[in-house]
Formats: sequence, C-alpha cells, structure tokens
Amino acid sequence: MKENGAHSRVLLKRTIVVGILGVSSIALTQSCGTPQAEDLRSISGSLDQFCASAAPAQTFVSSCNVTSPQTYPPDCFKGYVVQVNQVASIPSGTGGAPYAKFEWAGEVLNTQQACEDAWVGGYVFEKQSDGRFAAQDFLFSPGTWSGTGGTFACSPPKAQSFKVAQGGDYKFAASARTQTTSSAPTRPVHIVVSQSGQPAP
Repeated sequence: MKENGAHSRVLLKRTIVVGILGVSSIALTQSCGTPQAEDLRSISGSLDQFCASAAPAQTFVSSCNVTSPQTYPPDCFKGYVVQVNQVASIPSGTGGAPYAKFEWAGEVLNTQQACEDAWVGGYVFEKQSDGRFAAQDFLFSPGTWSGTGGTFACSPPKAQSFKVAQGGDYKFAASARTQTTSSAPTRPVHIVVSQSGQPAP
C-alpha cells in the first residue's frame, strides 16, 4: 500500500504458518506484499538440506560479530555459514540469555518496493551428541516501510533467535536477498551471536 499525501500508511498484516524440515511450525507475521507460504518453504528447504553439514566460512569461540561478503561460499545454497563453539562462555552474572541475530548489511533500501522485497533469514543448528547439527530455529524477516506526514523510510530486515543455549556448539546459516525467489541475488548479512544485556563482541 503506497503513501497517500499526509495520511499515515496502513500496514495490512497476515500470519503465515510454515512447516519447516526439522523444526516445528512457526508463525510468521508479515506485512502486505511479503512472500507466500510456498516461497518460504522453498527458502527454508534449500537452506536446511545442505547447510547443516556445510563447512563453515568462519569459526568462533563463545560469540561472533561478523559481516559476510556479498557472494557466499557454494557449500550452502545462498547461505553464509558460521560456527560458534561454546556459545556465550563468559563469566556467570555478566549477562542474560545468549541469542543470535541476522541483519541486512547491503545497500540502503530507499524505496518501498526494495524495502519490502528484501529479507534476511536462516537457520540455527545445534550440534548433537552424535556430531550432527540439527535445526533448532528458522528466522525470516522482511524490511518494513513506514512513516508519517509524507516522510517514509525503511527499517532494514532484522531477525533474532533466543533458541541458543550457553555452552553449546552451533552453526548459523544466514542469508540476505533482494527478493524471495531462488534466483534473487544475495547481499551481505551481519551475524551476531552474543548475550542479551551484553554489547556485541
């Protein structure tokens, strides 16, 4: 829905429930113009099938704060994989629960269509006792175009998960793209793994 003079833009929202391989169904609240359920199934499926076993592009201990290049390694289809071992292994009493956050790090999204088409998302995989990595969470967030009085701006895509346990070993397969299609080009994605109440490392 486009701006109309000085009137505030009204966001129409709907909830899509997506069944994801290895993860229970997740309710995703989307703004008007965001992808259909089948698009999200395709996105989540392509990341899930290969990225749990993909070699990480970078490996960290305790936490990470890293931005991917625009083009990702080929092991995970259009996903950038980092591994963080012994997550949030910092002294007790110095912070809250560990979390993972994926953020858009591409160009400024200065039109409504570019803003609402762009998205970030990906998987949180936890290492199991048998050595394999199993999906714990799937994240997805488009950009949000909003404003009042004829002034509008984009809040870039950003998604966060608290399904990360202290001391665990994890892989994070993140993606930032300009559209919800398999052919859409990737963009740099910012990945943070830290503790709530603590500054990013």
